[in-house]
Amino acid sequence: MILAFHSIFSCYGFWLPNEERGSWSTFVASWELLRFGPATKVDVRHSVAKRSYDRDRKRAMRETLAHSPVRLTGEQAKIVGQSLQGVAYNIHALAVSTIMFMSFWGGWSVTSGSRSAP
Repeated sequence: MILAFHSIFSCYGFWLPNEERGSWSTFVASWELLRFGPATKVDVRHSVAKRSYDRDRKRAMRETLAHSPVRLTGEQAKIVGQSLQGVAYNIHALAVSTIMFMSFWGGWSVTSGSRSAP
């Protein structure tokens, strides 16, 4: 039985499939990005965000993207949070930032911005 799950959704351009730090991607869909190497699939279950990487290289990689990286405005982040209130699961916690959002789904419910136990 699943009691809860944790979801992380990043916005376009936040984490690239062939970053030096690794990614959970197996394919690079952009020929422009592929110039920087194949997908850097990792098999670990913990975060690799703290690994060191070449920031100039990542900047160059982002410049090849078909569109600018998505950065949510405060209003857009608020809409993401509000839209998740309509899902069939109870949301225990929700964090929405300009570049990603994450949620912990399980035995709590969220209504009108307040949290209450089931």
